[in-house]
Amino acid sequence: GKVNFHIGYDNDFGLQVIQLDNGKILFGGHSYVGSTPLRYEIAVVRLNANGSFDNSFGENGVFKSRFFENGRSYLEGMALQSDGKLVVTGAANVNNEQNYGLLRITENGQLDTTFGVDGQVIYKMPNYYSISKNIALQTDGKIVIAGDATPFGGGKTQFFIARYNNPVLAVQN
Repeated sequence: GKVNFHIGYDNDFGLQVIQLDNGKILFGGHSYVGSTPLRYEIAVVRLNANGSFDNSFGENGVFKSRFFENGRSYLEGMALQSDGKLVVTGAANVNNEQNYGLLRITENGQLDTTFGVDGQVIYKMPNYYSISKNIALQTDGKIVIAGDATPFGGGKTQFFIARYNNPVLAVQN
């Protein structure tokens, strides 16, 4: 089967999918919010096994959030914790800053305010534009992300990998 749906004001971009043990599907990406300034927000949808929205998740099956109110938040990776919470990572951009961020969503589709600061972690890599592209969870609960970073003023883009040794506070080591 196939399901088409629209959740934003304009363009929606789907990037990640996780099949849950109960047959439900988590689908993540980002959605256009506005152009003055340019704004995108992270969006995660939970669908029932039959493709309908799971209204017990978020607001009518949809979770939306931004790292910065007037910035661009792009979802790139998702990982499901054993407790049912979802950790997402991606870009956290505002003004001329390009950073990466993490946020955690509860099993019922709300921002988990016990994670990081008010549910999110934003990392500003000194002297680099950075974006995290993927996320993995170690068996001990540590969060590992990978992405790329480009030096301010130009230069060669580089890989980066970061591990957060405290999955609640998201303290990097």
